[in-house]
Amino acid sequence: MAEIAPFRGIRYAVERVGRLEDVVAPPYDVITPGQRAALVEHNPLNVAEIDLPEGRDDVKYEYAARLWRQWRAERILRTDPIPALYLLEETFMTPLGRPAIRRGFIGALKLEEFGKTGIRPHERTFAGPKEDRLKLMRATQANLSQVFALYRDPERRLGETWVGVMRGGVDAEVGARDGRRRMWMVTDSRIIATAEDVLRGSALTIADGHHRYETAMTYRNERRERGGAAGAEAVMAYLSSMDDPDLTILPTHRVVRLGSDADMNAIRRRVEERFDLEPMTRDRPDRWLADLLSEGSGEPYQFGLYSREWGWLLATLRSWEEVSPWIDRSKSDAWRRLDVAVLHEVLIDRLIGVSSAVSGKGTVSYTPDPAQGYAIVRRGDADLFCMVRPPTALRIGDVAEAGDTMPHKSTYFYPKLLTGLVMRSLDSTP
Repeated sequence: MAEIAPFRGIRYAVERVGRLEDVVAPPYDVITPGQRAALVEHNPLNVAEIDLPEGRDDVKYEYAARLWRQWRAERILRTDPIPALYLLEETFMTPLGRPAIRRGFIGALKLEEFGKTGIRPHERTFAGPKEDRLKLMRATQANLSQVFALYRDPERRLGETWVGVMRGGVDAEVGARDGRRRMWMVTDSRIIATAEDVLRGSALTIADGHHRYETAMTYRNERRERGGAAGAEAVMAYLSSMDDPDLTILPTHRVVRLGSDADMNAIRRRVEERFDLEPMTRDRPDRWLADLLSEGSGEPYQFGLYSREWGWLLATLRSWEEVSPWIDRSKSDAWRRLDVAVLHEVLIDRLIGVSSAVSGKGTVSYTPDPAQGYAIVRRGDADLFCMVRPPTALRIGDVAEAGDTMPHKSTYFYPKLLTGLVMRSLDSTP
């Protein structure tokens, strides 16, 4: 259902920039101002200068475009001689200290309306980030970073194919704080044909980069009105198998702030009406709960809870069927059975009494770091920390296939893709 094609990648010339580690960067939307300043100070040729430009109003996009053209003219950035797919292997340690390897490939993904041919979103998007990315794309006429999409490959045809590719010499290698990234150019027509065939047989779920995908759609439509450029008909995308056991999705935990008159004893009694609460008295209960909640989905639904009044508790829902009337009936069954749906609509909204629809009744914030959530509550800046299990890739796919989007802040694909390993011009064909 999805169409993928090789393209002539634009990459840093190592002999001009030194180590690739010094010029690649995390995605634009996770870089703080301080981190950006440090990256560019360390090496002024860092891709963040273009992908996250600074300046007033639209001047910053003009500056990014000028740098993009200058670096290409000076051959700091070079265009590969022939079209290729780019196999990427990421070795890393999970936040729980487990070694893992994620493999996927980068290609030019033909743009299609969501749902029309099986390309599906799983998150909502916001206007601000899309406007920013669109202005940058108009100025540079380039894909500087990838959309991250998931495909189905239960027979692992591509997984076996990549093993042969990796026997060849590595085309790019970069160290990262949590491991290493290695990349191979794939130009063998038989291997490319296998990748194209696997993608044609699979629907795609956008895992990360929804704003970039929708921006690329807008840009494509604009270019069509002006006569178009073939390169704008596709977007650079990283594709990974949903069936990969090493696909790592982190949970995003909840920190709840209640009103000053909150009665924590009364709240606990209400929670106990639907949940079994087991006190955690062992050493480092936060680590034990993080490990317990690192896998699994569906019943029994379990959450880790911490408050200064309660200490650490393992909360286990007695019956999903009993509370299902409280969970949004306009949503699909796949959505209603998500851990975060149960957490919000049953535990936080109904039993604790914090609803996004009711102002003045408390707030909910988010963190992927259990230690941070625990610390916020322990020092008195919030009242309750809720640990949640991560969703599985297959469950995310089920929600997208049903036509729903995941609840806010419910997925965090780890690790984030590096920007700057390969880029793509929109001025030419894929």
